[in-house]
Amino acid sequence: MDWNVALTKHLRHEDAHFELEVAFSSHAPRLALFGPSGAGKTQVIKMLAGISRPDHGHVRIAGHVLFDSAAGVNLPARQRRLGYVFQDYALFPHLTVQQNIGFALQGGWRNPALRGAAPPAVQRWLDAFHLQPVAGLYPHQISGGQRQRVALARALVHEPAALLLDEPFAALDKALRQRLRDELRDLQATLRIPTLLITHDDDDLQALADDVVHMSAGKVAPAPQSSA
Repeated sequence: MDWNVALTKHLRHEDAHFELEVAFSSHAPRLALFGPSGAGKTQVIKMLAGISRPDHGHVRIAGHVLFDSAAGVNLPARQRRLGYVFQDYALFPHLTVQQNIGFALQGGWRNPALRGAAPPAVQRWLDAFHLQPVAGLYPHQISGGQRQRVALARALVHEPAALLLDEPFAALDKALRQRLRDELRDLQATLRIPTLLITHDDDDLQALADDVVHMSAGKVAPAPQSSA
């Protein structure tokens, strides 16, 4: 697996300005962007996913050019084959668990997965994440851990080339974080899907990352020295 990223973006909100300039490369199948809140990690992952456009630079993942400002390449998000789990999960409140998972498949609102029995691709993840008992419920009717599993299932149902995770445990209590961290580690081992995780939690790095890119104030920062 190859991650090759070099991005710049100027962000402005009212009188505040933020300059993001990051460059990193790694062959790790499980890569983490690590840093405090406000470091720019979420902005980077949005640019990888095609949700936000960089000012300059490139995104190359697994040998595929997803963005290259010099070459005029900017693939739309749907064509990048990246599964994205948002920090707040971004589930559709008016769709059931089954419908949320199926929405990611080709067809959008007209997708057959939004009506009737679950197609095989959706059923696979309902079974894998033990969501069949709640398949007909809505997001507000299920637990935080179940909502996270639904978000993961929705990201995986279209068989992405890589998985992007934006602080996936931030909204959960400590005990549930540990349990779902273990589940995600086992899922990584089973599926062998390349994963980029953003986090500010050292425990996430220990369980889920083979390589770490440290970020601070919109830049890649040196790794902190461990004390003797």
